Amino acid sequence: MKPSSKGTTMERIRRSLGVLHHEQSGAIALLLLASILILFMSALVIYDAGTAAGDKMEAQIAADSAAYSHTVIKARGMNMMAYANTIKRMIFSYLATYMNAWIAILVLFAYHASQCFRFLPSPSSCWTWAKALPMVIIEGIELVAANNPSMGGEIFPNFNGESAKSLVELKALEQYQQYMFAITPWWAYVEGVMRGMTNGALMTASWPVPGENLASSIPGFSLGGARHIDVLPISRRDLDSRWWTPADAYRFPAGGGGAGSYCLEYAGSLESIVTMVQTLLNSIDDPDGWKTAFFVTHILPSIGCFYAAWSYDHVHYQDWRIKESIKNNRQNWFSGTAALSVAYTPRAGRNADDGERQKYLYMHREASVNTAYKNEGYFAMARSELVYKQPFHIFGTFANYIGSVPLVGDLINRRLGIQHEPDMWSPRYRTKNRPVILPGERFGSSIQSGFVGLNTVAQDTAPYLALGSIVGIPGPQGGDPPFEIGSALNDFTYLIQSTSSWASSNGIAK
Repeated sequence: MKPSSKGTTMERIRRSLGVLHHEQSGAIALLLLASILILFMSALVIYDAGTAAGDKMEAQIAADSAAYSHTVIKARGMNMMAYANTIKRMIFSYLATYMNAWIAILVLFAYHASQCFRFLPSPSSCWTWAKALPMVIIEGIELVAANNPSMGGEIFPNFNGESAKSLVELKALEQYQQYMFAITPWWAYVEGVMRGMTNGALMTASWPVPGENLASSIPGFSLGGARHIDVLPISRRDLDSRWWTPADAYRFPAGGGGAGSYCLEYAGSLESIVTMVQTLLNSIDDPDGWKTAFFVTHILPSIGCFYAAWSYDHVHYQDWRIKESIKNNRQNWFSGTAALSVAYTPRAGRNADDGERQKYLYMHREASVNTAYKNEGYFAMARSELVYKQPFHIFGTFANYIGSVPLVGDLINRRLGIQHEPDMWSPRYRTKNRPVILPGERFGSSIQSGFVGLNTVAQDTAPYLALGSIVGIPGPQGGDPPFEIGSALNDFTYLIQSTSSWASSNGIAK
């Protein structure tokens, strides 16, 4: 009897289902499809994180280079001021040395006159007095005519004395120092901006700012906060502390004084010692004992220094110095010399539907309602400071050895210019990058006002960043990285909002 076709068909289906049930090939394909999707999403996340890290690193490199370049220019300005101080004191020293030499001749002249005109005169003293008389007269005329710019012009109107020329040189050096003091903060700011832009940032800004805060000059845009303006941490010796305030930063009044304190320092200065040794080596001891008398008159803050100060108008010879409260306090030195640079790198379209993150549509949805996610660009900070260092390690070792000598060690170090404390007589200013803030440090400027927080830093620099970002942009999406006005506005709004609570009493500033 033949089997039915229905039974045959059912058996065939049953056998096929059994084979399918036991078949294992192709099962991994389903897992691979799921894994590929996961790997693809992971690759997208890694790529996006790499892009963000690259942008952030580029902004940080720009901030580092801007901060370093900014302080390099300030160090250069300080060194040039130190060079000018030395030249001014050398010019001053020549006149003071000449006066001290003439005083030494007068001392010997008076001594031999007393020995010659006594009851029993000394023939040798009379002969020395006779030789010294024409020398006293000639040197006295030359002292007035050639070495006093005011009296020489009145008594000898046709005589162009060397002191008159020296006064012109001193005035030129003083004007140069005033110019360097006024221009260096702006020079440093521009150099920092250019270096930051060269290294990848769209714009950088330094704090303290070099001039009046732009925020205070924009109608309806007043952010408040402390007013800090970048200046060099120095002032001229005869100017009072009010001169350190921003409003008086470019005021250089005529007149002044300070000859007494100046002469006390000058008497043992390196410049005074050099001119004394030069005079002793190049002069003959005639009249007898003149070199001994000159040595005594020169090492003391004698009439020669005051005569030179009076001849040079009590102003133009004055040196520029570092404020004592700054150079003797680490925090004040850091506050008065450090520069904080902020770099901005835009990235327009990062959160757009058709931009780099179109695969993360949830971020766009967040950004449409939450200001914290609207920013697309990157900000970075870096800080640098001035350092005062010996050019060679052996000098530092020698200074430590000399400084250990009781009573006179520090004085000798200062006279030789090898001390560790900063001054304005040795051009040894350098710069280094350093952490933005360390434990125990605070933001602020010891030159002008009190400590501030990161909120004030952001408020002061944001207008400079915003204005600089707009200038020179080729188009709404031009440039690399992409820039867009609306995106930049969100970025700067985020910068202000995110730092608004970082006052001087809390957060990173503390």
